Amino acid sequence: TAVFTHVCKCIDPYAGPDCNECIFGRKGDACNKNSNLVRKSIVSMTEDEIKTLSKQIYNAKNSNRKEWAIIVEEPEKGSNGTVIMENVNAYHLFVYLHFMATRDNDGSCKDIGDDNVIVDFAHEGPTFATWHRYYLLLFEREMRKEERNENFVLPYWDWERDRGLMILKDRYFGSFDSDNTQPNKECVYPKIYNNNWITVCDHPFQLKHMDADMDCVQLRKPCSVAE
Repeated sequence: TAVFTHVCKCIDPYAGPDCNECIFGRKGDACNKNSNLVRKSIVSMTEDEIKTLSKQIYNAKNSNRKEWAIIVEEPEKGSNGTVIMENVNAYHLFVYLHFMATRDNDGSCKDIGDDNVIVDFAHEGPTFATWHRYYLLLFEREMRKEERNENFVLPYWDWERDRGLMILKDRYFGSFDSDNTQPNKECVYPKIYNNNWITVCDHPFQLKHMDADMDCVQLRKPCSVAE
């Protein structure tokens, strides 16, 4: 695990932490080829396609390719202490990123900016769509590495046209854990994987619902993936 004090500034058409990848929409060794991929509506996917996608995401979640690091413990604000980091795979990194984007909007962690606005740029404001679009593009890029498939794409869900469809059910990505077999009783999981869908941020999410007034440092602390 390492902390870097400098980062790369990539020149078009290159991207990535070390500028060794292509910008979105390009491919090839010199990133000089267009990558025209077509997304498929989730409602038009076959049973085999849904099972394949679920399996791919499950494999990514349990991957041993831990190229990223997240903070699992940090000192209280304004105090000296040690920052503890842990190497994680890309799936847990994206769980962590989404958790950290929303954490200031929870209970004792509510962080009000100078303009009296809650700090949650991912959801509480006009950047909701663009933040998640970029987030999903990054997730797809990591999935292509994991699957060694440069044509991997996520399906889309047209919630306006298919507003009567509930995708959080067993046919798609899982159903609500009504029998509370998971640490987070509100999580979803594909039942074909025997509830084994615990993530790096399940523990603080559970604590949030148990005690809304708990210490902010504890609420913001992701659990260790190694435990």
